[in-house]
Amino acid sequence: MPDSSQRQRPSQKLGAHAQSILEWALDAVIAIDHRSVILAWNPQAEIVFGWKRDEILGRTLPDTILPPGHRDAHVRGLARFLSGGEGKVLNTRLETTALRKDGTEFPVELTIIPERDRRGWIFTAFIRDIGARKRAEDALRESEGRFRNAFEHAGTGMSLTGLDGRFLQVNSELCAMLGFGREELVGKSFGELTHPEEREASFALARRMIAGEAATGRMEKRYLRRDGTVIWAMLSTSLLRDADGTPRYFISQVQDITPRREAADALRRSEETFRSVFEQATTGLALVELDGRFRSVNPAFRRLLDFPEADLLRKTIRDLTHPEEREESGLLMQRMLDGSRESGALVQRYVRRDGREVWGHVAMTLVRNPDASPGYFVVQVQDITRRRHAEEALRVSEKTYRLLFENNPQPMWVYDARSLAFLAVNDAAVHLYGYSRAEFRAMSIRDVRPPEELPRLVAALKDRSNLFRHRGEWTHRRKDGALMTVEISTHGMRFEGRDAVLVMIRDLTERKRAEETLRRTEAQLQQAAKMEAIGRLAGGIAHDFNNLLTIIQGYSQLLGKRLSRGEPAGSELEEIRYAATRGHSLTQQLLTFSRRQVLRPKVLDLNATVEAMDQLLRRVIGENIELVVTRDPTAGRVKADPGQLDQVIMNLALNARDAMPEGGRLTIETSSNGPEAPPGGPWAMLAVADTGSGMDQATLSHIFEPFFTTKEPGRGTGLGLATVYGIVQQNGGHIRVASEPGKGSTFRIFMPQAAGEATDAATAPASARPRRGTETILVVEDEPRVRALAASILRENGYTVIEAAGGAEALRLVDADARPIHLVISDIVMPRMSGTELAGQLAPKRPAARFLFISGYADMSYVHPGGLPEGAAFLAKPFTEEALARRVREVLEGKAGGEGEGA
Repeated sequence: MPDSSQRQRPSQKLGAHAQSILEWALDAVIAIDHRSVILAWNPQAEIVFGWKRDEILGRTLPDTILPPGHRDAHVRGLARFLSGGEGKVLNTRLETTALRKDGTEFPVELTIIPERDRRGWIFTAFIRDIGARKRAEDALRESEGRFRNAFEHAGTGMSLTGLDGRFLQVNSELCAMLGFGREELVGKSFGELTHPEEREASFALARRMIAGEAATGRMEKRYLRRDGTVIWAMLSTSLLRDADGTPRYFISQVQDITPRREAADALRRSEETFRSVFEQATTGLALVELDGRFRSVNPAFRRLLDFPEADLLRKTIRDLTHPEEREESGLLMQRMLDGSRESGALVQRYVRRDGREVWGHVAMTLVRNPDASPGYFVVQVQDITRRRHAEEALRVSEKTYRLLFENNPQPMWVYDARSLAFLAVNDAAVHLYGYSRAEFRAMSIRDVRPPEELPRLVAALKDRSNLFRHRGEWTHRRKDGALMTVEISTHGMRFEGRDAVLVMIRDLTERKRAEETLRRTEAQLQQAAKMEAIGRLAGGIAHDFNNLLTIIQGYSQLLGKRLSRGEPAGSELEEIRYAATRGHSLTQQLLTFSRRQVLRPKVLDLNATVEAMDQLLRRVIGENIELVVTRDPTAGRVKADPGQLDQVIMNLALNARDAMPEGGRLTIETSSNGPEAPPGGPWAMLAVADTGSGMDQATLSHIFEPFFTTKEPGRGTGLGLATVYGIVQQNGGHIRVASEPGKGSTFRIFMPQAAGEATDAATAPASARPRRGTETILVVEDEPRVRALAASILRENGYTVIEAAGGAEALRLVDADARPIHLVISDIVMPRMSGTELAGQLAPKRPAARFLFISGYADMSYVHPGGLPEGAAFLAKPFTEEALARRVREVLEGKAGGEGEGA
C-alpha cells in the first residue's frame, strides 16, 4: 500500500474548480485516472462508501467499491474508451450497484464525465445512493397492492367515485349489494342509484367535502337496486386530495343496514308495547342519555339499586357503577357511539344506596334517531349476585381441590380403609403407573404390589394404628409390569362418607434415573456449550472464509495473467499460501467449538491466546460494546487444551455481552498471581469484567449450576458458566466471581503456570526440510486434483509414484506390477472400498508395504468406527508439501504412528 503522502498527491492533480465541486457536492464525487487509480474522494463519498479519503486515495476503483460482477466490465469498458473513444456509459445517467467498505452491495445512480488534459484522461463520477428511493418505490408498489386487495376483498361494498359523482371503481360486494355487474355499475352516477328523497342530502354532503368543510362524511341512505327494490345502507365516505390539496376522488364504504332499519321501524311501531313491557319487566331496564344520565328507569331497576326514581334521574350510570368497572362500560358505550359496535354485553358490579355491591349481567344497545345519529342507550341489568357468589365459592373449592389433589405434581391416591379399593387418583399417579382412572377404580392397592410384597402388605394392614400414619419404602408395579421403588406417606381421612386413607407417593426410581441422567449430562455439558458458541460464530467464520476465498481467487487470476505474459511470480503466491493457511486455522477453530474431541493439553502462552481471540470476540459481542484488552508480560504460560481455553474466554465474553444489552465495556486482563490468588501457585490469572447489570448474592450462589440461567426462554441453555467451571476445575484451576446489582461482574480465573516453551502453532520453530527419497509409493485417492497434487509433491521429492483412483484399481495395479511397493498413501473415505478395507486386502499381497492414511475428516471415530488401527499413521487434509514429505519419511523410516498435522 502507498503511504499517506503518496495517496494524497493524485488529488493535487485536480484544479481549484474541481476541488470545490468535490468538497460541496451533495452526491458522492470520485475522480479516477486512465489506470482506475482514485484521484479524488469528496466528503459525501466518505459517507456513502465508508472509506476515509486518506484510506482510499491512490487505490484502484475495482479493488474498493466495484462489486465482483462489475469489475471485468469496468476494465473492458475503460480499455475500449482509451483505445477507440467508445464509452456507452459516459455522459449519461444509469443505475447500477456499488460496494461499501463493509462489503455490502447497494443500488446507486451514476454519471461519469470524461475530461482530458495534458496529463491524460480523468474520469469524474457523480454517484447517488438510491437505496432509500428504491425501498420507497418497493413500499409504494406493495402499498398499492395491499390497497387493491383490501378494496376488492373488503367485507362491505367499496367504491372510488369521481368528483362528478360517477363510479370509477367498484368491488364485487357492492355489485352484489346493488344487483349490477361491474361493467354496468362503472360509469353510472351515484345519484342515479340514490333514492329520490336522499339525493339532495347526498349531493350536499359531497359539496361540503369538496369545499373543505368536512374531510369525511357519514349518512344513512336508501339505494335503488337494479330490480327496483330499495335497500338501506350506511355510507361512509372520504375525499382524497393531491399533495397540493386538489380534490381527486371519493373513496366510499357502503354497508347494507336494511335488516337493522326494518328492526328499528318495527321497534318504533311497537313503542307502546315496549313501554308496557318496560314497566312490568322483572329485569332492570333503563334508558340512558348519551352523556350517561338516566332518561327513564323501570321499577325492577329501582328495586335492584334501592334508589327512588327522582334520585336516579339526577344521576349518571357511571355514578352507580363500581369504580373498578367504569372504564370497561365507558369503552363499550364509546364504541357504540363511534359506530364500531351496535350493542354489547358485560358483567359488572353496581353500588346500591346502602353501599352494598350487586352483580349484574348487562346488555346495552344504542338506539339511533331517524337520521342515523345516536339517540340513547337501552340498558338491561339482570341481578346475578347470588349466582356470582355461588360461582366464586365453587371456584375457590375447585381450585383448592385441584391444587391439593388433582393438580398436585406428587402422585396421590385415596383408598377405602376396609376394602382397600381405590376411590380417587390424581393425574400424577395415572401418569406414573400407566393405568387409566377407570382401571384404578376397578382395582385395590393389592394390585399394584408384586406377589413377593403381599405378605408384607398384609402384615402392615393388621396394624390399624400404622395404617393411618405410615412412612416407608415399597416396591410397586406399573401397568407394563415394570417395578419401581417408591416412598409412601399415608394419612387417615373421611372421603365420600367412609373411612379412607390418603397416600402420597414419591418415585425413588425416577430420582435414581435423574442422578444417572445428570452424570451423562455432565459428559455432554462441554459439547452443548460448544454448539451454542458455534451458532453465534457461524456468521463471522463465513465472513472470514469469503475474504480468504476472495484472496485466493483474485491472486490466482493475477498469477495466471502474470505467468501467461512470461513474468515471474510475485507476491501472489505468498498471498495464496497465507489464505490457505488462514483457512486451515479457521477450520481447526470451528472444529474446536463444534465437535467432541480427545483433549490434547499443550503449553500455551496465555497472552498469545487472548490476542488470537481478539478479532473473534469483537465480531461476537457487537459494536455497542467496547472491548479493552490488557496483557501482562508476567502472566506466563499454562498447560491446557487450546480449544478448551478458547471456550472459557468465549463463554465468559458471551455472558458479559448478554449482561449489557444496551452496550458497555468488556475488559479482558491477564496477570500473574494477584491479591485474590488462591494458596500455592505461581498462578496465571485471566480476568473478564463487564459494566453490565450485575448479580445479587442469590444468583451468584447458583451461576455454576448446569442449566441455571437468568435469561428469558430461547436466550441460553444455562450451560456456559457451568462449562467454564468444569474446564477450570479439570485443569487444576480456581475461579473467583465479584458482582453487585448495577455494578457489573468480574470473573477471575487462576490456572497453574506451566514450565517449558509454548507450543502455539504461531510460535513453533520451523523444522529442517525433510530428506528426499527414491522409494516407490502407491497413491490411492478418489479426488483427481488431490491425487495429482500428492503425486506431484512426491515426484518432486524423488519418489516413484503409482496412482490409483480407488481401491479396486489399486488392487489391479498391484497384481499387474511386480515392483516392490514401499508405502501406500490412501484416503480413508472412498466410494465402494474404504482405505482401511484396501489396507486389509493389500497387506497379504505386499507385507513389506507401510500405510499412511489421509482424510479431510478430523474426527476418526466418524469416518471409521473405533478409529484407525492401533499404530496406523495418519495425515490430516489440507497438508503442505513439507508436511507430506516429512510424514512420508517418518513412516518409511518407522518413526510414525498416530496422527500428523496437515497444513
